[in-house]
Amino acid sequence: MAYAPSFTSRYVAKYRSAGVQHEIMIRGYLGESQTTTSNRGRTALRALFDALTGKLSDDFLWISAKYIPEDSESSFPETVPLPITGALALATFSKQDRSGALHFPGKCTNTIGGLSVFGLQFATDTVPDSIASDYLITADEDTDIANAITALNGAAIPGIDGTKLEFYNQATWKPHDVYVKKVRRGSL
Repeated sequence: MAYAPSFTSRYVAKYRSAGVQHEIMIRGYLGESQTTTSNRGRTALRALFDALTGKLSDDFLWISAKYIPEDSESSFPETVPLPITGALALATFSKQDRSGALHFPGKCTNTIGGLSVFGLQFATDTVPDSIASDYLITADEDTDIANAITALNGAAIPGIDGTKLEFYNQATWKPHDVYVKKVRRGSL
């Protein structure tokens, strides 16, 4: 079964990390209130990014947030998550760092889903068997990833079908095509 992007309500937060702005979305369960969806979104995003502070730029900032009701594209301003301080100096982020995304995949009852986080820095791939060389990072390989997965699964985040999303015990790291093009054009 296919689900429209507006099938469930959404909490969307805009943030800046490593000098680039991004949006991240947490869905709501069918029929739940704006308050419940937004509170879950704020709490889940705070927990996720808090687990990843060791890989975040020190310029990290929540910019804005909005709530979008189910079956709608209209949005309403919302409160941003609590502040987070990234541990890494912005000056240490390369263009490659800023163009990469960390994706946390998962599965719901009827669909697959996940979340992608931008503006993170991983150690340079210096040996063939390092965690960055296969673009797959398991919870056993990285404590921050393990903590982020625990935070996501503990947040009871729904997927697009409105059922709980269970995040896998791994994340994938890869360049995002949009940002790679910006690097090539000199705009990132």
